[in-house]
Amino acid sequence: MEKNFMFVALSILAVVLVALGIFYFAGAAKGGAPTGGAVTPVSNQTQQASAEQTLFFDAIRVPANYQEYSYSYTEKASSGYYDDVLLVNKPGLSYAKKEDAIVTRQIFIVDNTTTLCMGNINREVCSTPPNNSTLGQYAYKLSALLFNPKAVEANYQMNQKLIAFGALKMNPGIQEKEYDGRKCSQISYVIDYTKLTIEQLISLGMDTSSAELLISKQYNFTLCIDPQTKDVVYKRLDYMDLGKPAYTEYYTLQSEWGTSTPVSMPSEIVNDTEMLMFYEAVKMSEQNFVACLSDNDTDSCLRAEAISSRNEKICEYINGTDMKDSCYVNIGLANKDTSICLEVTPAYTDDCYMEFAWKYLNTSYCDMMSAPEKKSNCTALVGEQIQSNEEWKSNETTAQQNQTSAKPPAGNVSATGECTKDSDCVKAGCSSEICVPSSQAGTITPCIYRSDYDCLPLSSCGCANGKCGWAQNPEYLNCLASKKSNE
Repeated sequence: MEKNFMFVALSILAVVLVALGIFYFAGAAKGGAPTGGAVTPVSNQTQQASAEQTLFFDAIRVPANYQEYSYSYTEKASSGYYDDVLLVNKPGLSYAKKEDAIVTRQIFIVDNTTTLCMGNINREVCSTPPNNSTLGQYAYKLSALLFNPKAVEANYQMNQKLIAFGALKMNPGIQEKEYDGRKCSQISYVIDYTKLTIEQLISLGMDTSSAELLISKQYNFTLCIDPQTKDVVYKRLDYMDLGKPAYTEYYTLQSEWGTSTPVSMPSEIVNDTEMLMFYEAVKMSEQNFVACLSDNDTDSCLRAEAISSRNEKICEYINGTDMKDSCYVNIGLANKDTSICLEVTPAYTDDCYMEFAWKYLNTSYCDMMSAPEKKSNCTALVGEQIQSNEEWKSNETTAQQNQTSAKPPAGNVSATGECTKDSDCVKAGCSSEICVPSSQAGTITPCIYRSDYDCLPLSSCGCANGKCGWAQNPEYLNCLASKKSNE
């Protein structure tokens, strides 16, 4: 079953929840709305709605009562993936936003015109894609998150049928709970599709190939509902994903009915070709990220992906404290952003500033440290390295001046005393980054790695015109130019 990468990890669950009316938003359900016809109850099915059922159906119908609202929630999967969703509806505008560590997706619907925006840590691109295009279909899936009164009612009827068919069973009892400071009344129930006949499936707008049945046959739900407003505060779905236990949790962050949050419209619209190119680029990043979540060494994979893309949001998914701190610090160093030191564990904050001081040889970073002893050690260590570098540069300048002033006898290259053949030259320095006469093989340089050192394997250390140096071949020179342009 093919999955749209932008809804990976939670896409199928969304289909399941949508189809069951748990989300209120039903537009993307694979089976569509249930067909008409009378509901045929099972022989022992009670016709009296229980207190649990009443609370459940009251919650499902809440969005149908409002044309203006702001609603947001976080959804988290057992795989470790999570994202945030914001829905806004007001006169003249419908807006949906879905954001994870890699990409932010938004749709703006104004006067039946849909604008789709995608953004990552570097840029945001917006377009108005045709309905029948790849991007148009994706925009439609986002729009399905918005509350639709007709779809809400259809889902209400679907769940009534599931109860009548004996496939939805409420567990007895209502428990009083609290999530994120919000008190709510919690109910639980099970949906078992093995209880349904083919005829009953069809009446629900489903068949044996529907996603809900392919993933699992039974789903266990927990809902905690505000007894006053009937808002869903928390919900959880437990199921078997192709034989393995899995779950997804949802925490409501905001539910404002009858009012709405301000929304800023996109200022620039690009053509569909540019948007599609950006889509493909983001798609690769998203696939790499999701692959890390199932990798045998998830933390290392996520750390590598975060550093290569300079995306600190990915660090949030790392479980190991040391690995997470290392992830944040490496990205901060690459971006020269010390605010990242506020993201690491408190015990590592001073060490983070030390990393900045050493990398950039700047004692002002030492001043940001809170522990007096560490601050003093940082200042002394970095200060010594700065002085050592200055002395080395001074000695190197003097040596170059001496070489320039020394006039070699005409016609005798070897009289320079440096080299006559390649074997007279050797690599030296902390990173083997300098090419010197063999007599200077023990030359020591500061152990500060530079990106242009990556180009050295493309060259060779040898003798040219009586001097030791790196061969200036095209590959080496092109590499140096590339490194310089990226600085």
